[in-house]
Amino acid sequence: MLKETYKKWCIAFLQLAGTLVIIFVFHNTVLITLSLLLWWGITFYPFSKQDLVLFFLTSLFFTLVDISVLHQGIFAFTDKDFFGMPYFEVFMWGFYFLHTSRLLQGAIPTSVWQGIIFSGVIFLALSAIPNISIA
Repeated sequence: MLKETYKKWCIAFLQLAGTLVIIFVFHNTVLITLSLLLWWGITFYPFSKQDLVLFFLTSLFFTLVDISVLHQGIFAFTDKDFFGMPYFEVFMWGFYFLHTSRLLQGAIPTSVWQGIIFSGVIFLALSAIPNISIA
């Protein structure tokens, strides 16, 4: 059991370290995106149906939130490839959620899903409010 936990944390550390290296070493956002998807494909393998759903729905949701927030001018990315964000940003939240899910043993209880959906609706609603002040 301890050996399996150690292995899981080592893979998670290498996966995160590799992700950061790819983002900071490469300068072409298309190359970064393709490299990240390949790296995650290797380090997340094998995938379950839940993994893929979690990855793509989270990516889609947070892409919509990012677009809304960027449109309001709350923050900006240096690379503006796709609706004001770099290509790889479209997949980053999917990675964050799947990475965290794997660290938490993968099984996400129904009550957590309800909380995620509720929080998502609130964040999406807040991101649609024009001229929101953070300060």
